[in-house]
Amino acid sequence: ITTLERLDLTEATGTNGIDLSGVTNAVTINLGTGADTVVLSGAADDVNLSSTASVDNIEYTESTSTTAIATVSNFAFGSGTDVIQIDLSDMVANGAHTAARETELVMGNSAAYVAGDALIKEVSGATTLAAGSDVLVFTRTTYADTDAIVTAVQGGTDTITTSIVWTANNATLAFYSDGTDMYLAMLTYISSGTAATAWDSNDDVEAKNLMKFEGVTSISSGDIATGDVLIV
Repeated sequence: ITTLERLDLTEATGTNGIDLSGVTNAVTINLGTGADTVVLSGAADDVNLSSTASVDNIEYTESTSTTAIATVSNFAFGSGTDVIQIDLSDMVANGAHTAARETELVMGNSAAYVAGDALIKEVSGATTLAAGSDVLVFTRTTYADTDAIVTAVQGGTDTITTSIVWTANNATLAFYSDGTDMYLAMLTYISSGTAATAWDSNDDVEAKNLMKFEGVTSISSGDIATGDVLIV
């Protein structure tokens, strides 16, 4: 199937697998209380999880678009059991996010991500990253857009310092809220100036939204926990 408009599993129980990676358009998916695994299409899918107890695994599918991203509602972070799955081999493929660019997801010490539960590093001001900082969670405030995140981490209020100098196209995953919704984004270190551990405006960091989580108006410490993101 390459074209699918809507999929309704609200009455489904048990274990259900949905792979939309071959679909060329955005799909609306309504899920029930079963244990559901959904591989997104890479377009602006609208995924509505059950508001009651369920166990759902949502796998991100890469896209070069900066505007067409999947929207997810009722995702259970922190004490919940829902999981965002990131496939490393797909994420680092040449051209997966930007034409002719090969992105490498790394920790603060520039070591590559490893398979398993992603380790969370909260950011509520100037922050130093080291080993064990897979996914950044910005808790200090809300950020109007990706430009505001870049301003904050490049010598701003949330300046990022890495324990080892990153190289061009090293990247990290990050959560932030714009005051209306929460986003999973990717921060890519371009290093157009003099490479240094402390990021500033010479580093030309880029931020790209990957997924949107509806209705999460702010992020507090502990809202996102180890186990919410799975690296495979």
